[in-house]
Amino acid sequence: MVANRFVITITILLGLANFVAAQESLFKLKPEQVTESGFLRLPPVTEWKFKKGNDPSWADPGLNDRNWKRLDSVDIASLEYNEKGIFEGWFRFRVKFEEDFKDFPFFLRSANLAASDIYLDGELVCSFGNIETKSSPYVRNRNDECFLSLIPGKEYDFAIHFFDKVGPVSQFLAQPTPMRSSSFLWFMTSDAKNLSEKNSKKLYSTEIIIFFILAVFAVLFWFIYGLNRRQEHLFYIALFTSFFALVPLPTILPEIETNLSIFNSEWLATRVILGSVPWVGIFATLPLLLSS
Repeated sequence: MVANRFVITITILLGLANFVAAQESLFKLKPEQVTESGFLRLPPVTEWKFKKGNDPSWADPGLNDRNWKRLDSVDIASLEYNEKGIFEGWFRFRVKFEEDFKDFPFFLRSANLAASDIYLDGELVCSFGNIETKSSPYVRNRNDECFLSLIPGKEYDFAIHFFDKVGPVSQFLAQPTPMRSSSFLWFMTSDAKNLSEKNSKKLYSTEIIIFFILAVFAVLFWFIYGLNRRQEHLFYIALFTSFFALVPLPTILPEIETNLSIFNSEWLATRVILGSVPWVGIFATLPLLLSS
């Protein structure tokens, strides 16, 4: 009799423990959490469950993830890439949108450069970038978004296959970390999505126009200098405008869709170099131009 009571008590305690553990990973999202601009950010990464490595079965919503770890800020700061410059792992959590979210469109966006596959209740619903496989190269995330048809009041199991690859030059110059403690996943309303796309296109178009105007001036001055080789100041003007024309490139190049390593695993190094070389050239050329 005592033994039966003991078994029943242990069973109840284990059930309660499992229930509490499940509730801890359930994020309840409310309409008032949406910002005025239409963004809804998920809770920080420190509240997600994480496991390093890769196993396709980890997307299964019925997976027992009790032994998965919750990373604190110290753990996240100490995450490192392996000898190939790769960091790979999976995150899991559950989400429930309150009933007030009726007929509310949800667009999901990742703010991290890393590639990631998003699974909803075990089904792949969107990909940001491309995770490296034997048959396909790594392609970083370019701030794309995907639409998720979610039902208010229903709980959803999210599983995220996170894959980041950084080349040796980028690791040397930028010393990046795979992620920060804050969530890199955002939900957006359709208005926020449209406004974000509009602003991005406007910025891109502006930078393109500036680049072409400066490039035309640079070509023009090189042409003038070619006709007047004895005019030393024309050479410095042509050089100065050429460096100035390169300033918009760090904004323009992220829009290029390519599998080239310099625009993916070495993108950080490319951005640092493209962002610094023009200004170094400008400040080095300016004194020579003024003195001539």
